[in-house]
Amino acid sequence: MTPEDLAVLTEVGKREGYDPNYWSAFSAEWEKWENTSAAFNPLASTDSSVPGAIFNSDGVRGYTNFEDGVNATIRTLNPGSYYKEYIDWYRTVRLAIKLQSIDGAGRSLVEAEIRKWGTAGFANVIATGWNPTVVVAPLPKPTPLTFEELNTALQKRFAISRLADDPELWKVEKAWQLLKEAGLL
Repeated sequence: MTPEDLAVLTEVGKREGYDPNYWSAFSAEWEKWENTSAAFNPLASTDSSVPGAIFNSDGVRGYTNFEDGVNATIRTLNPGSYYKEYIDWYRTVRLAIKLQSIDGAGRSLVEAEIRKWGTAGFANVIATGWNPTVVVAPLPKPTPLTFEELNTALQKRFAISRLADDPELWKVEKAWQLLKEAGLL
């Protein structure tokens, strides 16, 4: 996948409100089966409502820039948001992406809509039970506070409590005393 294709797909996901992890996995597999080098068109849209030249005999278009590629992909996937009269061919595909579940939307319906899109290879993969593998990076573990950071934080809290005439000041003072007794201060 080219950086331009990745940028188009990422922006489509943002604008459509797709979970970025699921959409990334789903669209990367889809794009692989499109096997096109049409400019700014990783899912091989044929939308002619934005500027672009016909790329192949199937009507896939090469778009002139990033924004046109994003708009064409969204308009193909979700025509109701752009056209008054339309046929919503890909409603179940969008539902699967929103639900983050091909089975939840109806696997055979998703497969049929991908076939209608014209990507038989991807439809066959879906038919075999494929599901996007979503890898979520673990959150980094917080680094423990150093003695100096803890000491500074407690001193600031103590000073603020005194200035604010905090009725809970005894808790801060007690914590401070316990830390001193433990040899941490």
